[in-house]
Amino acid sequence: MSNLLRAEFFKLFKSKAFFICTLSMVGATIIMILTYKLLAVLYTPEMLDALSAQMEGSGLTSSGSEVFMTTYNTVTILPLSFTGNSFQLLIAIFTAIFVAGEYSCGAMKATASKGYSRMSIFASKFISTAVAADILVIIGLISTVIFATIIFGFGEVPSGFASDMALFLLVQFVLNLGVSSLFVAISTLVRNMGGCIAITIGISSFLPMILSLIDLVIQKLLPDLLLSISSYWIVQVVAETSTLSLTSSLLTKGLVTGILYTLFSFIIGAASFQVRDIN
Repeated sequence: MSNLLRAEFFKLFKSKAFFICTLSMVGATIIMILTYKLLAVLYTPEMLDALSAQMEGSGLTSSGSEVFMTTYNTVTILPLSFTGNSFQLLIAIFTAIFVAGEYSCGAMKATASKGYSRMSIFASKFISTAVAADILVIIGLISTVIFATIIFGFGEVPSGFASDMALFLLVQFVLNLGVSSLFVAISTLVRNMGGCIAITIGISSFLPMILSLIDLVIQKLLPDLLLSISSYWIVQVVAETSTLSLTSSLLTKGLVTGILYTLFSFIIGAASFQVRDIN
C-alpha cells in the first residue's frame, strides 16, 4: 500500500493536468474577484436604493444591502468562493484525467499486473485524488485571500472569526472529500477519459438545475409533500454551508452529507473495481 501511495503521489506531482488545473484555479479566482469589483463599481448606493424602491412598489421589502453586497473585502468574499462551481468543475476535470485516463492509456492494467490487491490499488488512487482535490481548494483559498486583499483590503475581523473560519473550513473540506470521492467513483465506473469529463462537467454544471426543476414539478403536483430533492445534492449543500455563520443544523448537515457521499462513493467504486476486468 505504501509503495502504491508513493507511486500515485509521484504521478500526481508529475501530472501536467494537475498543474494546469492549479493555474486554472488561480485564474478562476482572479476572475471571480474582478467580477465582484465590477459589481461594486456598477451597483452604486443610488442604484441600490432605486432597486429597493421598485421592489417595495411590487409588494416586496428588501434593502439595497440585501439585494447586492457592495462592501466586498477578504472576510466577506472568502465564503463566497465556494458558492460557484469552479472548485467542483476543476476537481471533476482533473479526476477524469487522473483516474479514467489510466484506463485509457493502459497504466491501470500495468499496475494491476504487478500483483497488488485490487482494494489497495483503488484505495491508493482514491486517497491521492482526494489529496489533489484538497490541494486545488487550498490554492483557490490562498489565491482568494491574496487577490481579494490586494483589490478590496482584508476588512474588519469580527469577533469569533477564527473559530467560525475553522468550522467553515472543516465543513467545506469534508464536503470537498465527498465531491472528489463521487468523481472517483464515476471515473472508475465509466473508465473512459472523454466520457468521464463530459459526465462530470454535466453533473457539476447542469444537475443542480435539473434537480431544481424536479423540485418545482413535485411542489406543483404534490403541494403538501415537503420534499426537496436538490437539498440532498452535495454541491447544493456546499453552497448552503458557504457562510461563516454556520448554525448547528447546517454544520451537522454539511458533515453528514460529506461523510455519506464519501462512504457511498468508496463502496461503489471499490466494488466496481473488484469485479470488473481491467482492459
